[in-house]
Amino acid sequence: MTSRAALNLFMLVLLLGLGLFIYLQQGKQVQQADPLTALSVANITTITVTRADKPTIVMQKQAGSWWLRSPVEAPANRPRINALLGLAQQPSRANYAQQELELARYGLVDGNYRVVLNDLELVFGNRNPVNNYRYVKSGEHVHMIDDNLVDLSSADTASFISARLLPRDAVIDAISLPGLQLQRNEQNWQQQPEAALPADAIQVLLQNWQTASALWVRDLADEATGSGQVVIRLRSSRQVTLDILAREPELVLANREIKVEYHLPMQRVSQLVEPQPVTTRMQPTATE
Repeated sequence: MTSRAALNLFMLVLLLGLGLFIYLQQGKQVQQADPLTALSVANITTITVTRADKPTIVMQKQAGSWWLRSPVEAPANRPRINALLGLAQQPSRANYAQQELELARYGLVDGNYRVVLNDLELVFGNRNPVNNYRYVKSGEHVHMIDDNLVDLSSADTASFISARLLPRDAVIDAISLPGLQLQRNEQNWQQQPEAALPADAIQVLLQNWQTASALWVRDLADEATGSGQVVIRLRSSRQVTLDILAREPELVLANREIKVEYHLPMQRVSQLVEPQPVTTRMQPTATE
């Protein structure tokens, strides 16, 4: 083997060894990254989000389900809840004692927004322009974490509300649609007008409502007016009233009690508000 070939082989082995060392060190750093908090996700029962110029959001876990408690009472959006719960064990990429930093420089005096998990307050500051990590103050320390909540400071109240039109465990006892009223009795369903729908179509209609989810939920515009109304009485004695704002190019239903609009595909019109005597089932969606 010539001296040049030997040198090239030596350099190749050296580079491979260096690459392996860096790879192992990176893996070690990821594995050893401390979480942002010492909280267990299972023990978190209250989440509060405060942002400038927006209502304070308070969410609470009750009987295994999450509910929005303020500014309105409504089932909470599960993906949003999961993202906020994930903060508890979010890896801290760097950790500094707050007295070592000029907090105003990192946006941590007033904060862009704050999240309180139970009693632990997290103050979210600016993003680092180099690595895009977010500065977060927790207690006497400042952390840098992956910025997974990029829309939290601007998100509308509606984005914290479940996309399901009815609670997941809802049992319908009566439903009033434009031109049709149904009420459960001991043996069957009473209809007005009589015999408007066969029994199988009634069951399909009930299933459609019990599983219906919007594609998206928006804050209700004050000037929004309806062209019809749906009133649903649940077994819990709760009543849900929805105004029909539009039937095309999409179905838009408004819940004025919690001030939101539900936006659904136009084909949901025949499945929810104008039922036909056919048994075309609407597939449940996974959106909340």
